[in-house]
Amino acid sequence: MRKVIVVDGTFLKNKYKGVLLVATAVDGNSNLYLITFEIANSENDCSWEWFFMQLKMVIADEEGLSFVSDRHRSITKSIGNIYPLAKHGIWIHHLISNVITYNKDRGVAGMVAKASKAYRVAEFEKEFARINNISPAIGSYLEEVNVRKWARRHFLGYRYDINTNAAAESINAALRSPREYPLILLLESIREMMTRWFYESRELSAKQKYPFNC
Repeated sequence: MRKVIVVDGTFLKNKYKGVLLVATAVDGNSNLYLITFEIANSENDCSWEWFFMQLKMVIADEEGLSFVSDRHRSITKSIGNIYPLAKHGIWIHHLISNVITYNKDRGVAGMVAKASKAYRVAEFEKEFARINNISPAIGSYLEEVNVRKWARRHFLGYRYDINTNAAAESINAALRSPREYPLILLLESIREMMTRWFYESRELSAKQKYPFNC
């Protein structure tokens, strides 16, 4: 899998409520790979810290590893404490939502999206200058958030094309109905889903007639 892990939390809809925390990656075929999940009472320092401690048993801390998430303070704090070598970026669509709040003109939001995807310094600076010309307030906000967190060109690690929480949202969508189940049935549904995915991937792999050359 790519060394980019998307983490997110979603509310449960059963009798006892709570949240489902997930860590998702993308494999070599651009398919979703659910690494781990946790059911917690809420998104707080304790639940996220325990989550990342369990994740670290499977995914070691290293400089080539990156996390992408929203701006939840508990996520940022826990990654900093448990994965000090890894890099942490944020989803661009959260910033764009705030930008639209600042300025109803969606053209500015498009500029922010384009700046976030830029590969070259000149390309980024051109778009960022346009943003500042239209709204210095938005420019100041984006700098305050930390350009290294959301702009691909300035991100200190490698996040490839992962700019949103699409991976986590897709997992949440797949579990839309099970999120209403009692906890044991919810866990069983996740286990069944993952088992089915792995089985289908193995069957597809077994149909390959020729070995891959690295």
